[in-house]
Amino acid sequence: MPKALRPSSIKLKQFSDDVLLVALAIRTAYLVDAIQVAENPDIPVFEDVTLWHDPSSSQTFFVNVSLLSKTYRDLQSSEPPWTAFIRLNEPPTLAPGNIVQVLADIVTQTFNNPISVISSQELTQDLMIPVAAILLEYPVAYVPTSGAGDQTAFLSRELLDVYECLLMNAGIGTHNRHTLMKFSCPNVIGVEHTELSPHRLIERMKERFVPRLQVVDSHTTLDIQVLAGKFDRVAL
Repeated sequence: MPKALRPSSIKLKQFSDDVLLVALAIRTAYLVDAIQVAENPDIPVFEDVTLWHDPSSSQTFFVNVSLLSKTYRDLQSSEPPWTAFIRLNEPPTLAPGNIVQVLADIVTQTFNNPISVISSQELTQDLMIPVAAILLEYPVAYVPTSGAGDQTAFLSRELLDVYECLLMNAGIGTHNRHTLMKFSCPNVIGVEHTELSPHRLIERMKERFVPRLQVVDSHTTLDIQVLAGKFDRVAL
């Protein structure tokens, strides 16, 4: 049997940082490629963390149960949702994100903070993609059009505003920066919808995440970089 490859120290550091961001309630969830859970770690900082697995998509998330519950309550309120779903047609347009019932099921499953749970629903791609976007707290998410099938690349040569959100520590050097998330938004959507313009998205990201950071570490700041460009393909 071939020997399993051990991740590099840099990859392990990135992984541990991403999981810690969930445990410290800085972000709601983190999507992990693969993980094996041996037992429930008796570590106080992880007492609010659950692994949620969706068999239909083979995706597993570290989830902060308290932040997930708040997200669910926010979706039920009259306030505009945090995540804007963009239907991938020509030209791209906003699409409703009616997935409250799916979030309700996840909240119910994780209510008593089990170490891990498996989704009780058969989630199609049309549902799983928005669910993942909400768990990961992306302010913008793409939803494929019906009949897209196995297509995974979209928005070819569409002008996009590409965002990279970096956590910057007061220390010096590249190892003191960590990517919180990367996402993009069609420029035409930002022009038509003020809340999705670069200026407002940067403001909204800071309003959401900076207070969480300040509770944990006053020396860490959020830096958001925006670049406009066209690409041959954009994956979901």
